[in-house]
This record gives sequence, structure tokens and C-alpha cells, in this order.
Amino acid sequence: MRIAGRLGSNPMRRISLVPLLFGLLALGLQGCDSKPNAKPGPVTATTAPLTIKLSSSAFADGQPLPATYGCDGRNISPPLSWTGVPKGATELVLVMEDRDAKPTFLHWAVLGLDASREQLDEGSVPAGGRQINNSAGHANYTGPCPPKGAGPHHYDFLLFALSKPESVTTGGDLAALRGALKGKTLAEGMLVGTYQR
Repeated sequence: MRIAGRLGSNPMRRISLVPLLFGLLALGLQGCDSKPNAKPGPVTATTAPLTIKLSSSAFADGQPLPATYGCDGRNISPPLSWTGVPKGATELVLVMEDRDAKPTFLHWAVLGLDASREQLDEGSVPAGGRQINNSAGHANYTGPCPPKGAGPHHYDFLLFALSKPESVTTGGDLAALRGALKGKTLAEGMLVGTYQR
């Protein structure tokens, strides 16, 4: 009744607002029904299926990273292993991101890994692996180091299986990494570790 009173007695004016009201209602419902992305990695997001199983002997998925692998310890990369690389993969790319940093912080990226490889040892990059510049500007592993008292940050280790070789050189940048993944990723795996100070 209040809406009708403000619009006056002209029925055409009342009817013309119906589509608008329904449109606003639809937008509201869409926002309430939205779900978080199951594959967060906004720096290197792809549409590839999560069919590679990525794990570490140092921590379980969703559990804290030992201090050894952060800025409070030895600041070295954790051991990683994986299964499920699809046939047809020619190369693997490994990435580590802090999804809670604003913007997302790229901690580590290793390209050129042999598709037949199934693990990386602690603190190592195998022959043929090429590291690109991370968000700190260094072509190496930079361990977790969130602000003290900020609570736990989530670190996504992502492994991408590529259908074609990429040509990014050592010391390349984030744009080069995105170009290497675009349209070439057959599958990926994700392992999440947390870290707080």
C-alpha cells in the first residue's frame, strides 16, 4: 500500500517497476547462494581439474607448516610428493602462494619439472627446474612470514601438469608464469599448509 501510494493511481507506473523489483531480488539471491572457490590460488588460477594428489611428509593438508620452512626457521622448501599426473603431460610447474596476503603473495615457482618426477626433496630444486621471481623479487623459495599477531595464513602449494612445454626463462616474472599455464594445464593438485607468528 505504501508503494502504491507513492506511485499514484496510474497502473502503468506500478507495472513498469515489476521487472526492476524482480531483477533486484534475483541479484540478492545470487549473492546469498555464492560459494567460495574450491581452488583459491588467485595468482595462478586455472580451470583444470584437481586430480593430482599432492602431499608432504612434513605436514598434513590443512595443518601447520613446521617453523623450519618459514622465516623463523631455516627458510627452506618442504619435501613434496605427488601421484596422478595424467598421461600426455610434458612438464610440471610447482607454485606456492599465500592466499591471505593482500594481494596474494607468490612465494615460490619452479617450472620445467620433468613430468615423470614424483617428488621434491626438502630444500632442493632438481636439475632442469627453473625458478622465477616471486613477489619479493627473488628467484628462489621465500618461506612463510606473515605479520606477528595476524593469525594463521594459508599457503597453497599447487602442482600443474602441462600439455605443452613452456619457454619461461630463469628469473621470469608472474606474467610469464600465467602465460605458461594458460591453455596448457591438463590437471593440478593442491596442498594447503598454515603458518602464524
